[in-house]
Amino acid sequence: MAKARAFVSSTFYDLKYVREVLGNFLRNWGFEPVLFENNGIYFNPKMNIEDSCYREVSLCDLTILIVGGRYGSLSKVKPEELISITRKEFRTAQKLNIPVFVFIEKHVSIEYGIWKTNASHTFQPKYADDLKIYNFIEELQGLYCKEFEKISDILDCLYSQFSGMMYEHLNNIKTEDIKLSLLDIISNIEKIKEIASITAKESNQESYNNVIKEQARKDIADFASLLVDSFIFPDTNIQDSDIGDIVDIYFNIFTNTELMSSVRKSVLNPPGQEYYDGIHRITMNIFNGITSKIAHTLHIRTENSIDTAIRKYMVNIYPLLNDSENKNDEYKILLRDELNEKMTAKYNPPENREGGNNM
Repeated sequence: MAKARAFVSSTFYDLKYVREVLGNFLRNWGFEPVLFENNGIYFNPKMNIEDSCYREVSLCDLTILIVGGRYGSLSKVKPEELISITRKEFRTAQKLNIPVFVFIEKHVSIEYGIWKTNASHTFQPKYADDLKIYNFIEELQGLYCKEFEKISDILDCLYSQFSGMMYEHLNNIKTEDIKLSLLDIISNIEKIKEIASITAKESNQESYNNVIKEQARKDIADFASLLVDSFIFPDTNIQDSDIGDIVDIYFNIFTNTELMSSVRKSVLNPPGQEYYDGIHRITMNIFNGITSKIAHTLHIRTENSIDTAIRKYMVNIYPLLNDSENKNDEYKILLRDELNEKMTAKYNPPENREGGNNM
């Protein structure tokens, strides 16, 4: 069964006990807690240790940030920024729109208020080892931040938040299922109307085939857009060769008859555990394929976006590619072309290419 992953971000030695208790709490809730001290982070030998941490943040579903009295080790990735590794983990999550729950030790939070009202900022902090902690807290303003004195304050708050998230998710499942059903109905009605309109004017096989072929092209283009938009590559420096590799991975996965046929029935029957297992299986094939092939990281834009893309594929594209009576080779070529076009337009548009803008 797939588990949501929660990244715990904090300094270590002063908050070791908090991290340990929090890890057990997350496991009891069914999360996979990601803590480096429990070997929860994969340190890629091709990357430095810091970047492996930031990559792991990007692969998690939420981040829990705990701010105590230690600022922590400075990042060596961009030493000129003079920010801590913990702070850079937070910024990574923010950049990727990953939910962040922030907990600030009460004495540090109170002292932050004093620091903020002190115009000269010359006082010596009692509870913080570095004034940059208060710059960090300043950056956190506007987010969901809670003070804590003891670990139970954090656990009680997360208990309420997780309950609310579960309620919202279950409600979204119902809403999304209704939405998808309506979209399928409307799509089928439009197809029938279009076919009926043309065949009424020209009652011959050629016209019928043209309608089917044009609708297939539209479905493939729509699916390619949904798939490309479902995965986000934070790094904008994606070369044409990388785009080609990504397109090959997408194409090989979605034309893998054994994989797709094995999960198709479950994906066509939401909601339920088999449905989410099928979606997760395809998604992990994409993640594993890309992260093993290129140096870029990626994450899912939203859970609903990848669900919608895969369901679109199963309803409209899978039958085209696996129907021996159709020109499925032609549709496969079209699928690759559309994926390449959508990826190129998103990550390497003409104006970004060398010589692409001569104005």
